[in-house]
Amino acid sequence: MRAPRTKRMWRPNIQRHTVSIDGRSLQINVCTRCLRTAQKVAKTR
Repeated sequence: MRAPRTKRMWRPNIQRHTVSIDGRSLQINVCTRCLRTAQKVAKTR
């Protein structure tokens, strides 16, 4: 016998983060996965 289905929704972990683009600081909403990827890209440059 299986467990009943629930209406569980998977949502991304959105964080408000300050990012510098072209010398300007912008506050944008990004997911934590994107933040991790951005840190890895910045580390290799």
